Amino acid sequence: MRIIPYGYRIENGLAVTDKNESKALQQAFKFYLNGDSLQAISNKLGIKRNPSGMLNLLADKRYLGTDFYPPLINNEIFDQVQKAHQD
Repeated sequence: MRIIPYGYRIENGLAVTDKNESKALQQAFKFYLNGDSLQAISNKLGIKRNPSGMLNLLADKRYLGTDFYPPLINNEIFDQVQKAHQD
């Protein structure tokens, strides 16, 4: 089981962005806003998650940045995805 959120890796005790995963994550947010299904996003990007796992990934506030994790997604895109999911 993976403990570090998708899009990050640990180097010298610090969370840093994983270039390939962070790019895929950013695309996942865009694909979702374009109407792609969670399964389609997973398949297109090779992110091994079932639909509920993809939804959890898209709802993870750590991607906005914390004291430990650098930001991968801006607030505007994150909020748009959350709103789209509620509609």
